[in-house]
Amino acid sequence: MITHPTGYSGAGGTVDVSVCIDPKSPYAIDMVIPVQNVVGTYNALTPTTGNLKFGANNDIPATAIDFESTALHEVGHCIGLAHPNLGSESGLPEAQQNYTKSTNGADDVFNTAAGVDAIPGSDDDLRGDDVNLHWFRKSNNNPFGIAATVDAGTYSRRPVDLPASHLYAANADRTLAVALGVPNTEAVMQQGAFSDEDQRDLAHDDVATLRIGMSGLDEDQGTADDYTIHLSYVGLAPECDVVLAFDDTQSSFGVCQTSGLFVNASHVRIDTAKVYFNTGFLWHFSSGSSQEAPACPASPSSSCVTGFQKGMVVVSNRVAGRELLVAKWVHGPELEPDDFGDPTVHPGTTYTACIYDDGGTLVGEYPVARAAAACKQRDCWQDEGALGFRYRDASASASGIRAMRLQAGAAGQSRITVLGRNDLTEGETSLPTTVAGALAGSTSARIQLFAENPTRCFSKNLTDIRSNAATLFVAR
Repeated sequence: MITHPTGYSGAGGTVDVSVCIDPKSPYAIDMVIPVQNVVGTYNALTPTTGNLKFGANNDIPATAIDFESTALHEVGHCIGLAHPNLGSESGLPEAQQNYTKSTNGADDVFNTAAGVDAIPGSDDDLRGDDVNLHWFRKSNNNPFGIAATVDAGTYSRRPVDLPASHLYAANADRTLAVALGVPNTEAVMQQGAFSDEDQRDLAHDDVATLRIGMSGLDEDQGTADDYTIHLSYVGLAPECDVVLAFDDTQSSFGVCQTSGLFVNASHVRIDTAKVYFNTGFLWHFSSGSSQEAPACPASPSSSCVTGFQKGMVVVSNRVAGRELLVAKWVHGPELEPDDFGDPTVHPGTTYTACIYDDGGTLVGEYPVARAAAACKQRDCWQDEGALGFRYRDASASASGIRAMRLQAGAAGQSRITVLGRNDLTEGETSLPTTVAGALAGSTSARIQLFAENPTRCFSKNLTDIRSNAATLFVAR
């Protein structure tokens, strides 16, 4: 049986799945940033190794359970993923739960023997008549990599498709990862959560299994019934496609409860999905994402995209507490949306606007590391299709930047706009206040926008100085 997310009925395209937090839940506000990060991680669908981080390599107290890591696992269930291992639902002792997911066969007993390598869940396990349920890569049965094409042509659950000498499907358990040379790696969907453990990135096995479902009802990638999953965080709301809440009456730790409907004899679509957590643990709630914006170089980069026919920069400090920034790159070269990267996914593209004086000295730096983040319970970045991307943050919490527009288009039609402002009456003071003074007397200025993941740069030199006073600098 293959399980698909809410909204998939067999037609191809994008399946939008809304994700929300029950506003009446304990820890509702604490859950916001971790859930936003989970949404971004699934939208990026990036397979990684080394996705287990411990001790000094994470920000989690030694006795705490990381909420984001647990939520990433449970939301995976809510969009169609199962455990790769037998897990606690098998009723087996914990030491035997890491064998690969299966039925208990005709004898109604799980057969578990770890084979010569003594590692449960590896390719030489002796499983008797237990029927494998886990998809493995036909070419190598290695869950720590992924095929270029992911569908029933390259992955299978049938023992006859195993590589020569392999006895059973392997799963992405951390012990096997060490043996295969990829330490500190495990599938997010492997059951088991531990204190002081950061697992906020998907492993190859997680991505591969989702993509098998995304190959559609025919299980063939590249046909009309293929789809992509896009999760949308819709804020604090009692109802949406995937609702998260703390409710001790529903879970002893963490669980995704779903109902589903048959699409055909071997495919099911999730109808409802609710994730519940238990308050009886020391939970750690991440307070931000790990993303970083690029640093401005000390002097202007010579490798940027140029060709913008016009531009402008306005830096005003005339009213204390109401400082202002306007930067524009106008009538630029032909640009596609991909030329700006993608700030709507996580990990996604982050940006920094940089201002240089007439001597090429960096005087202003405005980082915006908000890929796939939410701004007052809405997505900061909006994908405008062929037009590019738009950013809005009424709180101006990232370097005082309230709005950005990355506009693609034919030659002469592309443009970039960055708008920032402080508002002391609202407690908004993130916009730097020394830039106009640093530009005082300057006879030119250069504005550059740097992007990271992937690396990009856009530049415009401005020589028409309208004001270069200590409190107001204007150049075109």
